[in-house]
Amino acid sequence: MKVVLIISILAILISITLIFYTMCYNKLQALIIRINQAEANIDTILRKRFDLIDKSVNIIKANTDYNSDILDNV
Repeated sequence: MKVVLIISILAILISITLIFYTMCYNKLQALIIRINQAEANIDTILRKRFDLIDKSVNIIKANTDYNSDILDNV
C-alpha cells in the first residue's frame, strides 16, 4: 500500500514538473517570436528611411546643380 502511494506521489510530482516545464518553454518561444517580429518591423522601417534619405540626397544634388547654374548665369 505504501509503495503504491509513493509511486503515485512521484508520478504526480513528475507530471507537475513536466507541465511547468512545457508552459515555461511555450512562453519563452512566444516571446522569441515576438522579438523576431519586432526586429523585422524595425528592419523594415530603417530600410524605408534609408531609401528616403538616398532619394533625398539625389534630389538635393540636382537642386544644388540647378541653383549653381542660375548663380553662374547671374
